Amino acid sequence: NEDRLCSFEDPKLCSYSSDATTQYNWIRATGNDPVGTGFKPLTDHTDGTINGAYMLVNISKPAQGVTDQRARLTSPVIVPNGEQCVEFWYYLDGELISTLSKLQLFVRTSKQSTNTTGYLIWSKNILREGQWRLSQQRIPHDLSLTPYQVIFESIIYKFGPNSPTVAIDDVFIRDRACPESGDCDFENGLCTWRNFLLFGNATWFVGSGSSKPPYNGPQNDHTLGSDQGQYLLLSSSYTNQQSVVAVIQSETFPSTSTSGRCLTFWYVLRGNQLGRVDVNISTSQNTYMIWSLGSVSQGESWQFASFGYYADEDHNIVIEGSVSAQMNGYYAIDDIDIRDGYCGITPLTAGATMLTTPQTVTRPTTPFQIPSIYDCTFEDDFCQWTFLTDGALNWTRNQGATSTAETGPQFDVTTHTNQGWHIYLETSYPVKLNDTARLLSPSIAGSTTKYFEFWYHMHGPDINRLDVLIVDSSNVETTVWSREGSQGNIWRLGKVKLNGITSLYSIILQGVAGVSFQGDIALDNLQLIDGNCPSDLPFECDFDEENLCGFTNDPTEKHQWIRHKGATPGTLNGPSVDHTTLTSSGYYVYVPSASSSREGEKALLVSPWNNNSNGQCLSFWYHSFGADVGSLIIYQRVLSARQLYPLWKVNYNFGDIWNAAEITIRKTDEPWTFAFESEYGVGYFGDLAIDDVTLREGFCPTLGSCSFESIDFCTWHNIRSPADQFDWLVAHGETDSAFTGPTVDHTYNDAFGYYAYIEASSPRQTNDRAILESTILPKQTKNFNNACKRTYFLGRVRMAIDVPDCVSLTAKRIRRENAYFFMLTEIVAMYYP
Repeated sequence: NEDRLCSFEDPKLCSYSSDATTQYNWIRATGNDPVGTGFKPLTDHTDGTINGAYMLVNISKPAQGVTDQRARLTSPVIVPNGEQCVEFWYYLDGELISTLSKLQLFVRTSKQSTNTTGYLIWSKNILREGQWRLSQQRIPHDLSLTPYQVIFESIIYKFGPNSPTVAIDDVFIRDRACPESGDCDFENGLCTWRNFLLFGNATWFVGSGSSKPPYNGPQNDHTLGSDQGQYLLLSSSYTNQQSVVAVIQSETFPSTSTSGRCLTFWYVLRGNQLGRVDVNISTSQNTYMIWSLGSVSQGESWQFASFGYYADEDHNIVIEGSVSAQMNGYYAIDDIDIRDGYCGITPLTAGATMLTTPQTVTRPTTPFQIPSIYDCTFEDDFCQWTFLTDGALNWTRNQGATSTAETGPQFDVTTHTNQGWHIYLETSYPVKLNDTARLLSPSIAGSTTKYFEFWYHMHGPDINRLDVLIVDSSNVETTVWSREGSQGNIWRLGKVKLNGITSLYSIILQGVAGVSFQGDIALDNLQLIDGNCPSDLPFECDFDEENLCGFTNDPTEKHQWIRHKGATPGTLNGPSVDHTTLTSSGYYVYVPSASSSREGEKALLVSPWNNNSNGQCLSFWYHSFGADVGSLIIYQRVLSARQLYPLWKVNYNFGDIWNAAEITIRKTDEPWTFAFESEYGVGYFGDLAIDDVTLREGFCPTLGSCSFESIDFCTWHNIRSPADQFDWLVAHGETDSAFTGPTVDHTYNDAFGYYAYIEASSPRQTNDRAILESTILPKQTKNFNNACKRTYFLGRVRMAIDVPDCVSLTAKRIRRENAYFFMLTEIVAMYYP
C-alpha cells in the first residue's frame, strides 16, 4: 500500500489538493522556506531534516474577499479493502488567542456532494506544543463501504503574521484496523514511541533494507516482508565504534489489571561482539528489566519475542540497546504489539531481573534464581572452583583476546568487553597434544533435578576437545557432555542435564589441547540451576527421560524401540555414543538387529499428537550402521485418517556416524502425529538408532545447504585427525591474514555475513589437508546436484593465502547405492618457488 502513504516529498503531493474556495490554502513547505519563519516546523517528520517537505497552512496570503477562515486539503479517492485507518503526523503551535483554532479530519463518501466536507471524525484545538505528534483515526465502518476521500480542514483564528502554525506530514491510509496504544510497525515512523536521551547517548532510528548505510539492517522488514518496509534499527555503523546506549520510550500506560499485560515484537540481532537489547518497565520509583537478549548473533531472520508483566501504577516501556566499541552489527525491532492478559517469555533464554537504572548493561543471571557457590563469572577469581593436579595444564583467567591469533575469544560473556574476565586453555608451546586442564566444582547434593549451564568458545584450526564430567563420591568419573573441533568464533551456550544422580557428586570441566598453538578453548558464566532444562522449540526430545517425551511403541508390531546409552550389544553395528552429548552417558533409542528369520518384521515409535500446523520442520539424527541393516521410514498421520503417509526412507549401511535428516511438514488443519518405523534386515549386524528429534516453526532448508549465518557448519562437519591435519573455520569480514581472503560474504555481500574458510598461515605445512564433509543426502533430496553447482566453493579452486603460498581445493561427490555425500578435500597447502 505504498500509494496510500504520502510524505509530500514529491511536488505532485500524491494527488492531494488544496481547496481554492477557502480563505487560506495548504502549501508544500520545508524548514528552509521563507514562509512562516516564526512558528513553522524547522524539520519535517519523514526525514527529520530542514530539507524534508510537509504540508503547511499558509496564513501569510489569505484569499481576497473570502472570510471563512478555513483551509482544506483533500485526498485522492480511496477504494477501501476492509477496515480503514487514517494515520498522520501533525504539528500545531500558536499564541494564546490562536488556541481557538482547530485541525479537523473529515471523511467524504462517493455518495456525497463534492461541495461538502463530509463527516467529522477527529478534531484538535491548537495548543502551544511545537512538536510532531501522531494521530490514528478509524474510519467508521458504514463510511468505508464505498470509495471515499479524507479532508484535513484547519479553522484559523490568526494572531500576528506567524500564528497559528498548522502542518501535517506522512499521511498513511491503511486497509486495516488502527493499532492499539503502543503498537507500532514503524511503516510511518516511531508511532507513539520517542527516543529518550536522558539515559542514552545514541538514538534508535527507522530503517529499511532499501536504505543506504547506516540506515539499513535486515534485507526485508517483518510487517511487509519487503525491502521497502521499515523497522526500528540500532547499528554499530552509526555509532562510529563507540560504546553507547540507545533508549526509546513508550507513551505512559496506566496500571495493569489483575490479568496483567503482554508485549510481543519481532527482532533481529545480527553481527559479532554484540551487546544486548533490554526491555524495561519504568515507574516513578523503580525500573525493572523484564526481557534481555544479546551476545549471540541470531542471523538475518526475524525472531518472535514476548513477555508478560504486572504494574500497579503508571509506567512506561523502555527499550534499551547497548553497543560496545568492538561490536560490528545491528539490532532491529518490528511489529510491537501490546495487549491485556499475561503471557510467557519468548525465547526462554531472554533473561529477566530487577534493575535500578535503565542504562545498566550487565548480563542478567538466569531468571528467579539467586547465584550460588557453583556459579562463577571469573570477574574476581575462580570462585569456589579448584584446579585438579592430575592434568598437565591449568585454566588461566584472562581479559580480552588470548595471545594467539586465529583462536580464542576477543571478549568475555559477562560484560561483553575486553575488560571482562573469562578462563581459557592456552595451547602454545611447550603444550603437547592431549594435555589437559581440569577444574573441579564444589560438591553437589544428589537426588534433585538440576542442569548445568555454561558458555564456551572453541575457535581455531587445531581445536581438540572440551568435556564436562561428573565425579561421584567413589571418585568414578563419567563424561556427560563433549564437543570437539572448531565451533565458530562465537560464545555458545552449553547445557548439561543432571538427572538421576542419587549420591554426592562434583562437576569437572576438562579442556584437551590440540596439535598446535591455534587451539585455545575458553569458558565463562558457569551456573548450576534447579529444575528441568528448558526448551524454546514446539517439540524437542533427546530421550534422556524415561517417558520418551511421550513417544509410544505401537503394540501391534512385533518389536519395540529401546532406550539405551553407550554402545549397543553387538559388534560392527549401532552407535557407541548418543548424538546429544556425544558421550556414552547420553541416551538414544534403537532397534536391535536379529537373525535373518525376522527379516521384514517391524517396530513403530509414534510421537504425541501435535496441534494444527502452518508448516514446521521435523528434524532428527539417525544412525544406520551394519552390514545387515534394514530400513528406517518416517510416516505422518492426521487425526481424521487411519493410514500412515510415508515421508522419508533410508535403507543403507552409512557407517558409524550420526547423520541429520530434515522433513518439511506442510500445513495441516487438524492434529497430526509422526512415527519412526524400523524394518529388520537380513542378519545380526544392523542396529538402527535415532536421537534429538525436534520440531521448529517454518519449512526446512534444503538438506546440505548452508549459508554459515548461524556461525556453524549446519549439517556439515570437520573430519577429525588423522584423516586430515586441521579444520575449516567460519568467519565474517576480513580474515586475519593480509592480502588474502574475502572482505564480504556471498550471502549478503557485506562484512556482517559469514562464510567458511581455511587458514593456511603457520603452523600449516605443505600438503596439510582440511576436510569438511556433508551429512548423508538420501536420494529424496531432489536436485541437490544442481543446487551445489550454485554454491561458491565446490570445484577445483586456487586462492592466494600468503605470498608465495596458496591452496588448492577439490570437492568430491561420493556416491553410495541410494545416497551420497559431499566431501571438501584435497585442500593442499603448496609452495611455489
